[in-house]
Amino acid sequence: MIKQIFKTFMALGLVAFAGQASAVIIEGTTNPDDNTADFTWSIGSDGELIISLSNTSNFDALITGFQFEVADDSDGVSALVDVTGTDGNDGWNWTTDVTGCSADECLVTGRNLNGGDPRDGIGVASTGIFTFLGDFLDPTTIVNIMVRFQRTGSDGEGSDRGYICEIGCDPHEVPEPGTFPAVGRVYSATRVTRFNCFNSIAYVLARVLLYVR
Repeated sequence: MIKQIFKTFMALGLVAFAGQASAVIIEGTTNPDDNTADFTWSIGSDGELIISLSNTSNFDALITGFQFEVADDSDGVSALVDVTGTDGNDGWNWTTDVTGCSADECLVTGRNLNGGDPRDGIGVASTGIFTFLGDFLDPTTIVNIMVRFQRTGSDGEGSDRGYICEIGCDPHEVPEPGTFPAVGRVYSATRVTRFNCFNSIAYVLARVLLYVR
């Protein structure tokens, strides 16, 4: 328990002290109680985009991919230059041309964002940090986020997606294989929180309390 709390504090606290950042809480559409993630982003000292993705799910769920779009009037992402904190850091591929991808930027550990049985990803209580080069505003606006969960549920046989849809994004345009699209929780821009160094700490403490509860 203490180790899990420490990991959460470090993952989010490092972003907090980097200056202004943005964060959203992702919940799965099929099982929003068990499949969850914290998606945080900021602009580094050299203008790079840093995305921190923490797996806060229950059981043994694995985050195997995600997508996003940079909504600002800029050129956006030009390269993925570093991945740390995941199971198989070298196994992540940055692409815009893969099955299941419905945004400008997609990252996958398997062949696509629809299915398969990838072994690489972000395990429970772990945080993957992804660094991108490109032309970004500071702060930058990220929309149409989707996080792909696999190996979900108590039996490890499920899969799920969690969405933050804001601009032209349909959370049910790519249904789970073998299922019908279900009505899930879609968070609007009101769930996106801008925060500075001080209220970032409050956010971190709030996440810690969730683990202690």
